[in-house]
Amino acid sequence: MSFLTLAINESDLHEVPVMQANERVPVTQAHAMPVNEGSSGIGNRNDFDDINNTMALSTQAMTAVSNMARRLQARVQENQQWRDEVCLLKQQVANMCKEKKELKRKNAQLENAVHYYATVIMP
Repeated sequence: MSFLTLAINESDLHEVPVMQANERVPVTQAHAMPVNEGSSGIGNRNDFDDINNTMALSTQAMTAVSNMARRLQARVQENQQWRDEVCLLKQQVANMCKEKKELKRKNAQLENAVHYYATVIMP
């Protein structure tokens, strides 16, 4: 029996048994497993090795998909945190722009007062 490596991500590397060409269940047909002549379902199979190998492949695939789903969920949560932080920073920038305008207005008033004091009161 040879082995196939499912490489979805480096953290998901698994050794998976692959059926030989002369065995009953090829990997590409594992989703539609053939059954013995005259049997009505997989429960009547005599070759439990094929069933066990297919179950191992299914378990490996489910594990890989589950791991991907967990990573995707973590990435979604991380993206939401970044979006929240961006919104907060945008609000801070808007508040600072308002404060800057107010300070410019007050600075202009002070410059006018200094100019008035220097030209009118203290000639």
